Amino acid sequence: MKNRKRLTALLLAVFCLMSLAACSKGPEEQAPETVSDTLVVGYDSLAGQLNPFYIKTEADTDVCALTAVRLLTSDRAGSIVLKGIDGETISYQGTPYTYTGVSDCTIEKNEDGTVTYAFTLRDDIVFSDGEPLTADDVIFTMYVLADPAYDGTIGFASLPIVGLQEYQNGMQVVADLIAEAGEENTDFTYWTKDQQEVYWSLLTGEAGTAFAQEIVDYCIANGHASNVAEAMEAWGHSDGVDPDKEMTAADFFAYLCEAYDYAYADFAEKEAAGTSLFAIAKELASKKDPIYATAVQTGDTADSIMGINRTGDYSFTITTEGFDAAAIYKLAIHIAPLHYYGDKANFDYDAGRFGFEKGNLTPILSKNGAPLGAGPYRFLNTESGVVSFEANEKYYKGQPKIQTIKFREMVGDSAKVDGITSGSLDIAKPSLNAEIVQAIKNANEEGELTGSALTCELVDFNGYGYIGISANQVLVGHDAGSDESKNLRKALATLIAVYREEAIQAYYGEMAEVIEYPISNTSWAAPRVGDAGYETAFAKDVDGEPLYDSAMTNEEKQQAALEAAIAYLIAAGYSFDEAAHTFTDAPQGAKMTYTIIVPGGGQGDHPAYGIALKVKEALASIGLTLNISDPADAKELWTALDTGKAELWAAAFGETLDPDMYPTYYSENVPTNDSGTGRNNYYVADDVLDQYILDARNSDDTAYRKDVYKDCLAILMDWAIEVPTYQRLEGILFSTQRIQIDTLTPDMTPYWTWLSGIESMTLR
Repeated sequence: MKNRKRLTALLLAVFCLMSLAACSKGPEEQAPETVSDTLVVGYDSLAGQLNPFYIKTEADTDVCALTAVRLLTSDRAGSIVLKGIDGETISYQGTPYTYTGVSDCTIEKNEDGTVTYAFTLRDDIVFSDGEPLTADDVIFTMYVLADPAYDGTIGFASLPIVGLQEYQNGMQVVADLIAEAGEENTDFTYWTKDQQEVYWSLLTGEAGTAFAQEIVDYCIANGHASNVAEAMEAWGHSDGVDPDKEMTAADFFAYLCEAYDYAYADFAEKEAAGTSLFAIAKELASKKDPIYATAVQTGDTADSIMGINRTGDYSFTITTEGFDAAAIYKLAIHIAPLHYYGDKANFDYDAGRFGFEKGNLTPILSKNGAPLGAGPYRFLNTESGVVSFEANEKYYKGQPKIQTIKFREMVGDSAKVDGITSGSLDIAKPSLNAEIVQAIKNANEEGELTGSALTCELVDFNGYGYIGISANQVLVGHDAGSDESKNLRKALATLIAVYREEAIQAYYGEMAEVIEYPISNTSWAAPRVGDAGYETAFAKDVDGEPLYDSAMTNEEKQQAALEAAIAYLIAAGYSFDEAAHTFTDAPQGAKMTYTIIVPGGGQGDHPAYGIALKVKEALASIGLTLNISDPADAKELWTALDTGKAELWAAAFGETLDPDMYPTYYSENVPTNDSGTGRNNYYVADDVLDQYILDARNSDDTAYRKDVYKDCLAILMDWAIEVPTYQRLEGILFSTQRIQIDTLTPDMTPYWTWLSGIESMTLR
């Protein structure tokens, strides 16, 4: 679905950019003879999309890191390397490292306000099948990602490239056109009557039932229902329904159709518990006939993108309409071979043909089972759920020393630890809570994280944990930005904040720390302890005075937080009985009961679950109720966020290399706005914040941007829509007995993973 893809796009961007640095050592460091052996890597779920244009999971991204190369690489701190051909030497924590890649890039700001990125490619790189990598391959890749029919998660088309909008204008996907035209349409200019009938038959039948079933599943998973009839009631659609009748999902959909007088567009998004009705219909129709996913010309459209210019066999330029600090990161795309994914005979740059028929990506999507690129490994096969790769002897940095790599599904953190100790895995990345840390120590004779059996490399996670509060759901009256609404959310945020340390320590132990701002400590824009104005999150009372001092015990702090929450709620308009020390009524628009979604697998297995329990207890002592929803499937959380129904929730946020706040906090990007990113799940809408966000993304002055982001963080804290909870460490486990540990790439970071320099790793 559209909004879910947008949400997951944030997590994808992190995975993709973390593997930017797959280019590390220079070409002079050629590998010696290949060791004929196999490295096995464990993943929660295996690659679902073996196609560089449609990556979705961490495993998908690692497949690309093994089989493809990126146009640009990054260093250990996450900065883009612009001189990859000869390499750049950049120090990290006092140690100099040389970074190489496939291209050089120069950036020039033009007098007319446009910005030109000029690329030069190495001329000695070939794909794993021996075909040379040229500018045509990069241009082909860019045109696929910019195509009007492209609906993947890679955000290249969001770049303000000159002429890109004109290239996309005047073309629409057939399924979308049929949906817009309506069931009674008689104009068959762009599709046939039969195609229209098939689409609407699916929408009103199979798609409609699936749409209603998603609502039922959501209600059941969140404890609101146990059958269809109860789900209908929970969703607000029980009028006229016989409580004794056994309802089906098809019955539910029929009820919705009648309730909206068959105006499908009125409820396709509004009533969705996850996927839009039209999105479900499009997917089902496309499986029957790819024409439904094809874009057809309906108006004026450009034949090419003015801002993409081929300047030679190994050079090209990209011109954007203005400066965007995040643009350079979006240009770091995987390069797909034209001759494999496209049609080389249909590529003629001067004639405006770019390797495929504009609007028809079906042939490219069909190459979903065997990825091909210029990376260190070539894809072998997928058998019994195991994805296998072999060393690419044509890799431009030299053939990797490990002959075979296998990706194997291994679900569960304990299973990953056991998998390495038993020898069925060589590498895995479990989540490091206190229990898993102890299991790792127990596996090593030395009782340490690194020892005779397991080697654990600790890396700061490029993201952070948080508890979100929706300004759209938790407010007084109808103004989410009013002082009363902010005071309501600050009451909740103050209680959440005071219980963080205890809960995070209990869950993660030494593997995480509480943070005070909604930004990862790995970001250069994050405030640091000692910075002017650095503050503890939500540690002031309604008058702006500090709540705590260093001499207070935890119990005293918790009591102070409770009294502060009472004062905030009174200021929000809640009725408080002083004698009974309890609230009796909520102001208009606010509630006495709220729900927090904590996806702990139905067992409370989540770092924020302990926080929620304590806040629930504290609120109960003053007459308010906090319900805790702990769905077995975390996708229920994403569904609630996508539909704007979540009130409070716990999640972890993955950050991109650039701390651009536009996708997540800009007001137009709320999930209900189809033209935005759909990632502003907080529904924060502040004109000053919007302007600061734009000011920061339009500057290349890092010091200036950090100051502006500091102001943005202050506004976010004033809105009280996000309580940062923790910064955790990630642990990458390696088999000490199987892997030559001193051949692992040194100084791993969120941007420089074990895959960076995989060609130098050896097995014992």
